[in-house]
Amino acid sequence: MRKRKIFTFLLTLLLTLCTCIGFVGCKGNEAPKDGKYDVSIRVVCDDGGSWDFSPDVDEIRIERNYDGREHRYYVGAYQLAEHPQFGDSWLTPSGEGANIFHFNMLYTDSNGKQNAQLRKVKDRGEYAILISAGSTSNLWNYRKIILYVTVK
Repeated sequence: MRKRKIFTFLLTLLLTLCTCIGFVGCKGNEAPKDGKYDVSIRVVCDDGGSWDFSPDVDEIRIERNYDGREHRYYVGAYQLAEHPQFGDSWLTPSGEGANIFHFNMLYTDSNGKQNAQLRKVKDRGEYAILISAGSTSNLWNYRKIILYVTVK
């Protein structure tokens, strides 16, 4: 009888210990404490090109041949890879509210003259397209990316 009590006690202790260890090690798909996620950004061009900036990529450099036409670059989609509901989806930005992307462009011509007023790529030279994921967002952590475009 005494052996049976000891065996039952040890078995109960072992099961309790295993249960506690299981709960301590389990994180699941919890949201970050601030509710924000790292954002991947897809920059697209109106001629069909696209470039994905995952959270570990902040700069991409591309070259294009001069064709005499204006080309618009913009955020075509974003992804919150760690988000439990939207993690596998590329979402289209609304351009409204707190979850917005900011766009700036700096153009440098072959003589070194710079212009920060342009919104499209056309002439030969170097373009630095800076896009930032707004810091006011309740979905993502702030980040900035740069797409460098060289028109030859």
